[in-house]
Amino acid sequence: PYFQNLFLINLFTGKIHDRDAIQKQFRQYQIVPKKYFALAALNTEISESLISSHFTPPTGSVCYFIPIGSREYCFLIFQDHENSEELYSCLEKLSADIHAFTDTNIYAGISNFYSGEKFYSIAYYEALDALNLTNEHSSILFYTAVGQNGASSLVQNAINIIARDYSRQITINEVAAELMISPSHIMHLFKQETGKTFVQFLTDYRIEIAIKMLKSQNYKIYEVADRVGYKDTKHFTKIFKKETGHSPSYYIK
Repeated sequence: PYFQNLFLINLFTGKIHDRDAIQKQFRQYQIVPKKYFALAALNTEISESLISSHFTPPTGSVCYFIPIGSREYCFLIFQDHENSEELYSCLEKLSADIHAFTDTNIYAGISNFYSGEKFYSIAYYEALDALNLTNEHSSILFYTAVGQNGASSLVQNAINIIARDYSRQITINEVAAELMISPSHIMHLFKQETGKTFVQFLTDYRIEIAIKMLKSQNYKIYEVADRVGYKDTKHFTKIFKKETGHSPSYYIK
């Protein structure tokens, strides 16, 4: 249904935040959430009907299929448990079935599992990040969380915000405002628990994503720069070389 898909796209892209509004829309469109959810973003030339008819969701899950663009789709999967391996197997089977039927590839990125309304946009951008790094040899990828083991919930939430918003200009003040704490407090916790300042952690994360995108050879340098939050390609190249010791073109070879 058009309006259900529009609501879910707005939810994924962070345009809807209010918990009561989300739950009301869930009831209106008869969306039945479970304790945990994950998102899988797909890119393929296959038709919507063919994908939806060949996909078998994990046992006991509730699955919603959402067309995002002409070649982009998304699965929203609700489960009572965090079982990413079963979801991976289901997507692997879908890919094999479609390839056997049409000789066409499916590329998919899978988010972490989350619980709670505020994590839909984080999961969506995680899935897109993983999808952006797929290639012919690794057509289905999990998003690898950047959090530190044992990190406090505040620091982990700050890391989640970086994972969600690294492609735009974000500041420690914005992160602190979203977490409802002072900038100085989150700066202190970040340094204490990760060993890095917020700015250094953000830079390292952007460069890590940039390297993976460059190695995929699917993007030009200016496209990578823009995708990881640098609007000025020359500035991106300067930061990149400072952090890695190499120019971006080194990783395209």
